[in-house]
Amino acid sequence: MTYRTTMAAAALAALLAGCNKEAKQAEKVEKAPKGGGDLLVWVMPNSPKPEADIITLLEPFKAAHPDVNVKISVLDWGSAWTKLTTAAISGDGPDVVQLGATWTPFITDLGALLPLDDMDAELHVKDTFLPSTWAQVKPRASAHVTSLPWFLDVRPMFYRTDVFAKAKVDPKTVDTWDGYLAGLEKIKALGLKNDGQPIEPIGFPGKNDWNVVHNFAPWIWSAGGDFLNPMGDKCTLNSPESMKGILFYLDMVHKGLNPKGNMEKNTAQVSADFDAGRIASMFESTIKNTFLERPPEQGGSAGSHVAGNYGVLLPPAGPAKRSLFMGGSYLAVFKSSKRPDLAKMLIRYMTADSAAQVNYSEMSGFLPALKAAFNSPYFTADAKRAVFKDMVQYGRCYAAVPYWGEIETSILMKRMGNLFDIAAEVNGPYSEAAVRAEVDAAVKDIDNQIETQFKTHPEQRAVLEKSMAAAAQ
Repeated sequence: MTYRTTMAAAALAALLAGCNKEAKQAEKVEKAPKGGGDLLVWVMPNSPKPEADIITLLEPFKAAHPDVNVKISVLDWGSAWTKLTTAAISGDGPDVVQLGATWTPFITDLGALLPLDDMDAELHVKDTFLPSTWAQVKPRASAHVTSLPWFLDVRPMFYRTDVFAKAKVDPKTVDTWDGYLAGLEKIKALGLKNDGQPIEPIGFPGKNDWNVVHNFAPWIWSAGGDFLNPMGDKCTLNSPESMKGILFYLDMVHKGLNPKGNMEKNTAQVSADFDAGRIASMFESTIKNTFLERPPEQGGSAGSHVAGNYGVLLPPAGPAKRSLFMGGSYLAVFKSSKRPDLAKMLIRYMTADSAAQVNYSEMSGFLPALKAAFNSPYFTADAKRAVFKDMVQYGRCYAAVPYWGEIETSILMKRMGNLFDIAAEVNGPYSEAAVRAEVDAAVKDIDNQIETQFKTHPEQRAVLEKSMAAAAQ
């Protein structure tokens, strides 16, 4: 059963079972559709107070549109996919919906989203939003813009300034893979301890994390590799470039720079180790910075030893380039919306209003997708957030093809999880041959999946070929 049919079946089963307020903004208010009404918005828990924070975010919008009543429904990430696909198939969904970055191609392919080409014509997506978001806004197999980027999830390097200083590692020297590796080895050689436990040079999670594929991606891309070829119809994970990135990442475990025990942990557990002083560097979402800045009474750790001794850096550049995974979320309007013009007006405010973008970044810790928002002093006047501003130019996401979801969840999560087992020597000594065999198996699985997809949806190959031809012109 394919990802599409699996998700469709699950959705159907669930269905049956349960069946700067600027002049420009003022101009938009004048052009807003007459009459108000209710708008139902589905979002995920993106901040410590998900519903209350959205209500606060929308206060300026509500003041400008008192006749519009926005109802917020917060979906947990665990059930969101089923509810979204159920709504997409049934045609009974909210007016506005949050979509994870890698979800937009699949939901678009279900035909459930309202084309937003008029908003693209008005906002000029490629001038307004960061380049890394463009592919998801208009997936390859779609003729239409179907969503607008809301916020971004990028992962800088968090490091202990005091540990780096003791090991005489100049942060400026860890800007490349070679420099970073040399710095990690100096920290390991020093043998620092925290409460009797060694301070590990780096911490990253293994097979039990929800970011397994995202964690590999920057190393593969920075080595010049990729998951799929440019057209998106063949897997390239075993290319020399991709393998170079995979092996470099796993070698940090093999060399003892990242403890084998971390291969059983998830991001939250490794992040807690950093907070407890047991790790000298890690790659984490920018929400980590918000946590370290906030006082304990607001759920943060400001005032702790680690919170007073950390810095942020750009992840190191690989032999080919510096390339970072950039996730995040998008906003779309369901075709079933009874008030599509009001819904579009709302997502315009949430995505294209600079003040709203900065405000939500402050609340959630994620980054704006709107280019203009990074001109705010919130980013330019703070040394750490200035690094985040630099980072977004290196962000990228996976190929925006409708079958990426199954590739990621059904194949890569398992196969790349197995790579962590190989690195941890769970079933035998670590070897490059074992890594290559596992990657080759992943490539075979992915190519088979793509061929199966094209057999059931031959029109998608034609659309991809047309897209490639257009890009070449």
